[in-house]
Amino acid sequence: MLDGFKRTLLIFAADRRLTYPDGSYAGTKQKLFPIPYLNGGVSYFGLAEVYPKGKKQYLSDWLREFVTRHSATASLKDFAFQLCDELHTVIPANILGKNASGFHICGYDSNGLPEFWFLRNIGGMDQLINFGIRT
Repeated sequence: MLDGFKRTLLIFAADRRLTYPDGSYAGTKQKLFPIPYLNGGVSYFGLAEVYPKGKKQYLSDWLREFVTRHSATASLKDFAFQLCDELHTVIPANILGKNASGFHICGYDSNGLPEFWFLRNIGGMDQLINFGIRT
């Protein structure tokens, strides 16, 4: 906050490294995406693959397409809930149950106030849960 909630600065950062479950290097991909129509952005960590219609796809490619497909979304809250719902359709339960992952969504609401949403399938460093949303 620079001078109260009406004058803020959001800084969004993410690495590009992908690793295999054993920790070895798997390459790099974009992990941070602007949501221009909502004055925000979304980033992810953890699992880097999804399986729409049973076909494996990098999460970075899928997430970029998701942001574009949902351009009529009215708020960051709606975006977060739509993302959560769709993740359940593109990540099989057995994969979700074994791989920690999450999403940070932040930006400004319609009143210009900062807003943050956190989707994750982990309850702690050693506890996997189903995707849920926390504000």
